[in-house]
Amino acid sequence: MKSTKLNDNSGYMLFESLIALAMVSISLYVLLPHSAQFFTTLKAAGAEVAYWRVAQDQMQVIAEGGSQIGSQASGGILFTTTWNPETSQLTVSGDDGAERVTVRAEEIQAESP
Repeated sequence: MKSTKLNDNSGYMLFESLIALAMVSISLYVLLPHSAQFFTTLKAAGAEVAYWRVAQDQMQVIAEGGSQIGSQASGGILFTTTWNPETSQLTVSGDDGAERVTVRAEEIQAESP
């Protein structure tokens, strides 16, 4: 196939290069917002997993009869736990303040070694 060129006073321009530039521009325009949203969602999911990990660890300690851990770091977040023995309720709060997890003691069983 013969390449088509435009003859201009300043030189030649290939249609193929313009098409390739348009395809790259459109791809970046479409994919960049999706990539940013993906990484934001991934970070939020990581924080949620860290909340539940701290809650599970704390409930495991309480179910085995140990003492409560006041603060614990996980996933780059410092967590504060509050245990209410009257309602058997554990509240986990992170320093980012975005989420709070409340777990009841009946939901987690202690494993025997």
